[in-house]
Amino acid sequence: MDEKEAEETSKKYSICTNCGYMGWPEIEKKEHKSYVEEFFVFLISCLTWLGITSLFEIEEGFIDFLIFLACLTVEGVIYDKFYKKKTIRLICSECKNPTMIPTDSPRGKELVEKQLLRAEKEKKSI
Repeated sequence: MDEKEAEETSKKYSICTNCGYMGWPEIEKKEHKSYVEEFFVFLISCLTWLGITSLFEIEEGFIDFLIFLACLTVEGVIYDKFYKKKTIRLICSECKNPTMIPTDSPRGKELVEKQLLRAEKEKKSI
């Protein structure tokens, strides 16, 4: 599920299949960090820097340093925006489980009916 789809789905009234909470789900975002992948990004940045400096025969310290920072920045942005694994899911506001489904779905309608029947039985018993 991408961020836009999660945003649209979170606006739908939903029901939790775990605890029966009815309301709007929360969006939970997690980024999966891999130190191996980040090391390879750093390594690729270093190789890019070495390639650029040797190709253009740059030996000045400050310009060399700026090129190195530019390589790190570009490689980091590419990794962060396009490669890093991100998980976006809808979770219940009460029990924090990812078991929210829209109430207009067939299973959601079934759960809402069960909730209403349960509430009516509780009223009668009081």
